[in-house]
Amino acid sequence: MKSTSLILNAPQRPITLFGLPPVLIALTLFSAMTVFVVCNILQLTAVSMIFGGVIFMVGVVLSWRSVRRDIHVESVMTLPPRFWKSRKTHTRVLLAGKAE
Repeated sequence: MKSTSLILNAPQRPITLFGLPPVLIALTLFSAMTVFVVCNILQLTAVSMIFGGVIFMVGVVLSWRSVRRDIHVESVMTLPPRFWKSRKTHTRVLLAGKAE
């Protein structure tokens, strides 16, 4: 997306923390802490930090890959579900000229 201002004519990028949007970082941390707490409740204290760390690292890698694919992935991910339009088929099409 390009801005129309003469001052800000570079492509705009969303705010990131360590290269990831804050929504994805919060989601990754929440899932890792949930696994950590559930493991501690189930008395699996020895592996709770390992499972939490693995879930956190897998979440960071998946989030980073999805941000590399589409920089506005958190905006698309947090859209409300609509029955008439699927979020899975989100594509951007640029047509120049006419089809032959």
